[in-house]
This record gives sequence, structure tokens and C-alpha cells, in this order.
Amino acid sequence: MKRATIPLLVGAMLLHPVLTAPIAAAQEVAPAWGSIAASRAHLRAGPGKRFPIEWVFTAPSLPVMITDRHDNWRAVTLPHGESGWMHHSLLSWRRTALAEKNTVLRRRPSENSGVLAEVRAGAVVDLLDTCGATWCRVTAGGWKGYIARTTLWGPTDPE
Repeated sequence: MKRATIPLLVGAMLLHPVLTAPIAAAQEVAPAWGSIAASRAHLRAGPGKRFPIEWVFTAPSLPVMITDRHDNWRAVTLPHGESGWMHHSLLSWRRTALAEKNTVLRRRPSENSGVLAEVRAGAVVDLLDTCGATWCRVTAGGWKGYIARTTLWGPTDPE
């Protein structure tokens, strides 16, 4: 069986404009989920350019939890616990998740299903559907399959 390894923070993917549209004020109700849309995003100490930059993120697609809003600014929490404010134009509604540990992408939602690829900790995957109780249907590095929900950080709670 052919296997592939998904590298750390899967490379840039072509995105549909609707999925990458900036997060507008009227659309989200905190907490909500989104992802970083910009190739360079500043995380600030407060909601405005007058606040200092605490982090610079250069990993588009990284999932974020939106916890508050103030005008065009969104309070966000990132996978490793960083929190601060980002301008809404740096964010999108694209649903992604981060692999918190090394895991595998399976053909079907079962531990007994064949392994399609190994997914390294830190890799970002696109969520294709709402996650089930145990599995999330994802695409990563051009592969579509299932990853155990408990290995991902992002909007993975079953609805």
C-alpha cells in the first residue's frame, strides 16, 4: 500500500474566495472558529494598531478560536494557547484543524481501516464536514480521509 507523509504545516493550497473572505462583524457569534487567511498576521495585545504586536504568524490556514470582537478586531486563541487580537481581514471562515500529535490519515473512519498517510504533529488539515463523535473527514496534502478527532485542535466537536 502506498503511504505519504504530510509535512509540518501543509503547504499553501488554492482557496475558494468564499472560504477566504474576511470574517465580517455580523457573521460570527463568539466563540466561533476560523483560520488565518494572511501569509503574515500580527497578533496584538489589544484591538487596534496602537497596541503592540505580540506574535507574528506566517502560517496561513492555522485554526483560531474567535472569542470576542471589537469593531473590526477579533480576539482569538491559537492552538498553543497564544491569545490576542487580529484584524478581521487577516482571518477567514475556512475550517481547518491542527494535528496536536503524530497521527495517521485513514481511508475510512475506523482503526482497522487502511492508512493513507502519516500526519505529523503541527500539520494543518482542512475539515471537509462536521466531525463525528470519533472521526473527522479531512484533506491533507492532497489526500482525503479520516483522522481521529482527539488528535486535532480546532472546530472538531460534533454538532
